[in-house]
Amino acid sequence: MPHILRLSVIVVLAMSWLSPAFAEQPAKVEVPPKKTFKVGDNTAFVIMPKLVDEKTPIPWVWYAPTFPSLPEARENWMFERFLAAGIAIAGVDVGESYGSPKGRAVYSALYKELVTNRNFAPKAVLLARSRGGLMLYNWAVENPESVAGIAGIYPVCNLRSYPGLEKACGAYGLTRAELEAQLDKNNPVARLTPLAKAGVPIFHIHGDTDAVVPLKENSGEVARQYEKLGGKMELKIAKGQGHNVWEGFFQCQELVDFVLASSKPTKEAKNEPQSDKGTVKVFILAGQSNMEGKAPNTLLDHQATDPKTKELFAHLRKDDKWIVRDDVFIKFLERKGPLTIGYGSPNRTGPELEFGNAMGSHFDEPVLLIKTAWGGHSLYKLFRSPSAGFPAAEVLEKELSQAQANVKKNNEKNKKDDPLPTMDDIKKNYGSSYRNMMAEVKDVMANSATMFPALKGKTLELAGFVWFQGWNDQYGAENEYESNMKHFIKDVRKDLNVPKLPFVIAAMGQNGSTPAKGAMLMIQKAQFAMNDVPEFAGNVKTFRTDVLVDKAAEELFPKWRENKEQWNVTGGDFGYHYYGSAIWFNRIGKGMGDAMLELLKSQK
Repeated sequence: MPHILRLSVIVVLAMSWLSPAFAEQPAKVEVPPKKTFKVGDNTAFVIMPKLVDEKTPIPWVWYAPTFPSLPEARENWMFERFLAAGIAIAGVDVGESYGSPKGRAVYSALYKELVTNRNFAPKAVLLARSRGGLMLYNWAVENPESVAGIAGIYPVCNLRSYPGLEKACGAYGLTRAELEAQLDKNNPVARLTPLAKAGVPIFHIHGDTDAVVPLKENSGEVARQYEKLGGKMELKIAKGQGHNVWEGFFQCQELVDFVLASSKPTKEAKNEPQSDKGTVKVFILAGQSNMEGKAPNTLLDHQATDPKTKELFAHLRKDDKWIVRDDVFIKFLERKGPLTIGYGSPNRTGPELEFGNAMGSHFDEPVLLIKTAWGGHSLYKLFRSPSAGFPAAEVLEKELSQAQANVKKNNEKNKKDDPLPTMDDIKKNYGSSYRNMMAEVKDVMANSATMFPALKGKTLELAGFVWFQGWNDQYGAENEYESNMKHFIKDVRKDLNVPKLPFVIAAMGQNGSTPAKGAMLMIQKAQFAMNDVPEFAGNVKTFRTDVLVDKAAEELFPKWRENKEQWNVTGGDFGYHYYGSAIWFNRIGKGMGDAMLELLKSQK
């Protein structure tokens, strides 16, 4: 049965209702000073209760926003009661991130530090004050399994209302138009479904005259959406109060009671299996040249230091250098090692950088990427999977005739006597890349301890498959793409013995800002058709790549030869390779990661 949404109105006739005379107060607790530490380059803090049971995970409240001035003395009334109940308080300064992916990545790093290294409970109660709502909600919807509850004091939940897209877009590394196009992926009020599905309870207190963070567009809209989704939420409306420091916001007994109740581990949580620290999450990245990756490393180096673009890459760098992850490993052709730039085509980088970063930040376990990608390989022929069978006999006969004619011509021209191809020679090419892909995956998994000594003794778990391909199928095989894609997904799962292996498809998007047409449109539609296959529901996800276009590269490309100096710091290839844009490839990698995490969470 759906939860009932409860809306309560606080009518403020006098402020005496808040006084100690109206409720028994807990013994006075001295609030310990914050203990600060670093999460990457960001300053974090914890406030620990005096008594901690070291045998059990520490319950905790995650406060936001964290700035040098926040949390402040007004929070002490709440904090005293949390600490008296044995609940720790923590937070990390992510600046004016407005809930951006960069800020979310730091939040994931804080969570990992506290849960993995400091024995904090796997689920936190989030406490969002004002714009802290954008920060905590956008992290929570991507990590609902890590959230015990969300409490809010006039929290911002709608980017349109505050700070507005014009101001927020900079924190996202996007233009206003780009943020508008991606708003559903970044606006808390549009992203509540994972929280409702996970049964996360919510409590907000919000003033009905708030002009800075209007009640209707923020807490009111969350309440409306959460009720539709079957979520449990209580909204306390403070009559006649705005966005201010009224004492009632910070001495709300209902909020404290909500936090204390949500912090208690449930029976299900106690019985929930802990992550196996001896496992490795394995992801296969397959496709053709764009999965190889075509963004020049020199372009990444430039844009990571250029003031106009550096923020887009900041989460991938530390101390002015590219981060070399010690928890994400990659094998691509003859190269292997910890993930950083350079695992694309020679001296280039592909979507694996952002995808691997997303997986590494999400999982406590190590992550292994196995990339099997070769330029110019179609799904129709080289990647053709077993159950698709061979093309029609007349098609093969025509191909054989053409191949024999070519050899005869070459023999005559060069006075050679090479044998003519046979039908077996023609057939052996079909599926060759599919077989090579499977052989590579099995080889890496069998020899991972030798290739990556850090993984020695750990159990490898196939966790997902990402497909980025389509260009070569435009030339005569577009009508067959949908059928071949279905066969491919089923065969991959069968041959790897993972029946519901999460499968992400990055749809062709070289059309960028221009609508796709012709064969490209047909392949896009075939790729998106996978989202509608009943047996693929919840385990296959196709997402758009054209909407992620790097518009600066797109606009400059037609005249790149007349502007080579500018082009060299903007792009690095032709349109079929997404202009070699580091920004576009990174966005695609991030899109792959978002889609994969969505599938993984839906399977829990």
